[in-house]
Amino acid sequence: MTMIQLITVVNLIIAVSTIGLGLVKAWAGRDAREWTLGLTASVLICAGLIFLFATPVIYRLVGDLLRSPNICALLVPVTTLVCVAYAHLMIQLWQPEKRGLAVLRRTGWRWGPVYAGAIALMTGLYFHAELGPATPLHFASAYADVPEVIALHLVYWAALSITVVTTVRECRALSIPGRPDLVENLKKALAWFVLALAFDLVNVAITAATIIGSTGLRRLDGLNEAAWLATIASSISANIALASQMLRSRRVERQDMATLQPLVVDAAAIADRAQATSAP
Repeated sequence: MTMIQLITVVNLIIAVSTIGLGLVKAWAGRDAREWTLGLTASVLICAGLIFLFATPVIYRLVGDLLRSPNICALLVPVTTLVCVAYAHLMIQLWQPEKRGLAVLRRTGWRWGPVYAGAIALMTGLYFHAELGPATPLHFASAYADVPEVIALHLVYWAALSITVVTTVRECRALSIPGRPDLVENLKKALAWFVLALAFDLVNVAITAATIIGSTGLRRLDGLNEAAWLATIASSISANIALASQMLRSRRVERQDMATLQPLVVDAAAIADRAQATSAP
């Protein structure tokens, strides 16, 4: 099995499972008012779309449908930035002191232009470039001599690096007054989340090396494929982070119920005795 075939199989497995889980979460939270459940579903669906767009057969199919052979090479980084933006917002909602509407609005006004501006600039550069046929997973190496492609990657790397570093710093500064147990549980999950973001930066480093090393007739296609392995590792780490947090949340809920149950029984017994005493 070649690297492309292996990545195809892995991409499809991750895409189907992640999007499926995201849809289940979205359905479960359709009547809930808790933002984090909806955001978790959005992150999962976006993460699944990244792998779907990068699957060679889907890459070519979408390119044919939209009459732009390499459009998925734009959709992958754009969806990645959207995914990071969702994760960035989730970190705000996990910190009680930042959940106020005014604080969230300030965060949106501060970071919204960064994400939107990067996506708009990348889109403009892509459509301005003169590109040839589709080359799934080899976009950076195939078009390393196209100025617009280099600029597109530079914009993406800058936006991703800034937002990832900021999100990681906020993860490390997480605090919930009066609930050190919740902080400890969250930080265990966030350790995997930080690792996922770190793998995204590994992808940046490998792709940069691919572009620098691909000159003239020499194309580092193998190195370009290896960059995608970092993205696969990132997805696995992020899914572990989300899964572990959900499991810990359920464990805490069960512990709280176990603690409250005797109190409820005692309260019911007291109410029964009071009723019996007051009866004529």
